Amino acid sequence: MSRKLAQIALAERREREGRCAKCEIVVAGTGDILCPYHREANRKASARHNEKRRVRRVTEGKCESCGAPTVPMHSRCATHLKKARAYAQARRLAKPDGQCAECKADALAEHKLCEMHLVKRRERQRVLRKTKRMLQQKGKTDAVSGQVS
Repeated sequence: MSRKLAQIALAERREREGRCAKCEIVVAGTGDILCPYHREANRKASARHNEKRRVRRVTEGKCESCGAPTVPMHSRCATHLKKARAYAQARRLAKPDGQCAECKADALAEHKLCEMHLVKRRERQRVLRKTKRMLQQKGKTDAVSGQVS
């Protein structure tokens, strides 16, 4: 029997016995196949893998969620951009009046954001406008649609 098959058989035997699939700690009755230590280790490894995949996709100019071509000036495809906008809108609408749409701090008068988030949003918009202007001057985008050529 190969080493990989032996490892699988051992994990299956431990699972039947109500033990962690990677070590001998008893997890019977919890509904889990991993002890808390190995469950957390798997979660962290998965998070690292997902972050590497997201960064790779963004650097390749693909949607960070699915790998499809992105909408110009964004890091997501049209489908995931629409979903992200809907989620953000729902989150903002769920906040009571007078509370920042991004955090639980008090919003500034006549705004839906606290001072910190208002400054961040204005800076982000300033950079975006500057980038669009620069691309238009270089002739890389259509002035009307904003599409990158």
